[in-house]
Amino acid sequence: MITNLTFERVAMEDTQATYEFQGMNGDEPVTGLFELNLKRYMELESEGSDEALHHALYWLSPIQSDAQYWAGMRLFFRIYKHYLEQGTYIEQG
Repeated sequence: MITNLTFERVAMEDTQATYEFQGMNGDEPVTGLFELNLKRYMELESEGSDEALHHALYWLSPIQSDAQYWAGMRLFFRIYKHYLEQGTYIEQG
């Protein structure tokens, strides 16, 4: 299980944000970098697209483990929840 998971928005351009994250999976560090376009995600979701997540989330760092992938997904939903509640991308967490 990932612990001490932190993230920071490192770039923002139009409706696309870039996030960097880090955490620990036991004794192993887990890091990642991805771009996210929540406006695009919401448009595709409203159209009923099964591929919405694949078109709105782009990994900039290679996925090297399941732990890294699931940490990124956990953050995606945390960022998305904030976006739905506040209407903006979260800065860090």
